[in-house]
Amino acid sequence: MMAKQLFDTIPQYADAKKLSILCAEKANVAKKEAVYQEALRQMRSNTSNRIAVLEKAIEGFDSIRYYKDSETQIDNCERLIYAEKEAIAKQAKRNKKIMLVMGILLLAVVTTSIVYFGFVMPKNNYEKAEKLFEQANYSAAYDLYEKLGNYEDATDKAKECLYIQATALRKEQKWDEANAL
Repeated sequence: MMAKQLFDTIPQYADAKKLSILCAEKANVAKKEAVYQEALRQMRSNTSNRIAVLEKAIEGFDSIRYYKDSETQIDNCERLIYAEKEAIAKQAKRNKKIMLVMGILLLAVVTTSIVYFGFVMPKNNYEKAEKLFEQANYSAAYDLYEKLGNYEDATDKAKECLYIQATALRKEQKWDEANAL
């Protein structure tokens, strides 16, 4: 553009007018080429905000619509935007399925835990305590009954273990230990 301005200062000199016009045309082509190259760069970039970048590339190509294959590149960008939106929709659908499966798995784990810790484990511990009681291992049976809290008659059985132990200690005349129980 600077050469054009220089030629414009001497319009009567030889072919200065033609050269000024030629410089203007070349500057215009260079400007369009710069816009074109930037739009191509944007179109080929692979950023996280790809749709916005492609829309910006479309704006660039649109500003030089009849330069080179700008119209074709606009169509290419629009196809890429469509494909990108489809990929985003697929990913969202996939994420939704994953969240649903994770929710179901979490529900299964919670339900299993509730069943196990609320019913299976206390029942198993109660049965262990009963066997210990039958084997006259009242101290270990007491510990299990005590941990079971209000499960079935565990509280009463724990007291019975203490009573039996205290009675045995009294027979041995260990009064302090019996009274402690």
